[in-house]
Amino acid sequence: MADQPATFSLDELRAAAVPDFFQRDTAKIKKSLVTKFEAETGRTLYPAQTEMFFIDLLTYVVSMVAEGAQAAVLQNRAIWAEGRHLDEVGANVSTYRLKAQPAQSNVRFTLSAIRATAVIIAQGTRVSAGSDLIFTTAKELVIAAGNLTGDVDVTADQAGGAYNDLQLGQIEDILDPVAFVSAVANVLISDGGADIESDDRFRIRIANAFERLSKGGSRQGYIENVKAVSALISDVEVIRTQPGYIEITPLMIDGVSSNLMDAEILAYLDAETMIPMGDYVSISKATNVIFDVVMTLKVTQGMADGVQDRAEALIRDRFAEWRLSLGAQIAPTALVEAVRAIAGVVGVTGPAFDFTDLPATSFAQIGALAINIEEVENV
Repeated sequence: MADQPATFSLDELRAAAVPDFFQRDTAKIKKSLVTKFEAETGRTLYPAQTEMFFIDLLTYVVSMVAEGAQAAVLQNRAIWAEGRHLDEVGANVSTYRLKAQPAQSNVRFTLSAIRATAVIIAQGTRVSAGSDLIFTTAKELVIAAGNLTGDVDVTADQAGGAYNDLQLGQIEDILDPVAFVSAVANVLISDGGADIESDDRFRIRIANAFERLSKGGSRQGYIENVKAVSALISDVEVIRTQPGYIEITPLMIDGVSSNLMDAEILAYLDAETMIPMGDYVSISKATNVIFDVVMTLKVTQGMADGVQDRAEALIRDRFAEWRLSLGAQIAPTALVEAVRAIAGVVGVTGPAFDFTDLPATSFAQIGALAINIEEVENV
């Protein structure tokens, strides 16, 4: 197949200079008004004349109107729009910002003793991890006679990522006491909570909106449909393992997807409405590849203060970027160049791993990090 022509990316367009839709340079506006006045009247204007003061005022008014018009035009284009304006641009292509979503988990209620009659725990019963992270039961739970425990799904009472990653047993407080119930504990790590979708992520989905139109099951179409499930999804890999069999690997902003998220994705990819009816879709877990980083920095004598902390921060930031993408290329030179730019660093060895082209379903994760500092004389 012939190579596709090179095109500008969304990031490149945003990084380029913003086009001027209106003249806002006051010097040019004033010059234009003076030229027009002199052409119409046949008179030459000088700075102290009364007409020139009027033109100065008119120049200011025109420039302010032009500034407002420029901003309005930019806010009607996906590349530069922000906030509410970006929402309206997205609505034009049936793409809507993902709202903040509440985290979910599953808890187990334990009775003080086995009962001869059923114990009912009402829908909406509140449990919590401490005083701030409150969850409510998603449905009524009936612990049948003769049973000591019962499990039920719970949902955070507020949306957002703060309710995620509560470890097993952390949801342990019963805020609405129930007769004969002595304890509660979550048996699943809480997951699925997301803050409202950011402008940058939403902008990309708007630009790719037309990829969702085809029901032919294109690779990019699957990717965009999966990303529409949750703002927590940072990347998606789609592989056709054999005709009619589609394997999807989602990557979350915090790593491997949970079973709850996998179930949400499969539920969203409904064969009746979203994907070709002949496709069998399965979810595969992303795999992390650990990179241990060992670097030795040669630093000019007397300039070592704070270098180690800055180097560690730069390296962790770079791995944070790599961690959000599947199949990234992990280049040691990127780390070397980053720390080499720190003031006082004159030499770098490490980071003790080779260039790595990760598999399409893998993501990079930093492991052990050791930064050694050697002070050298300023020669």
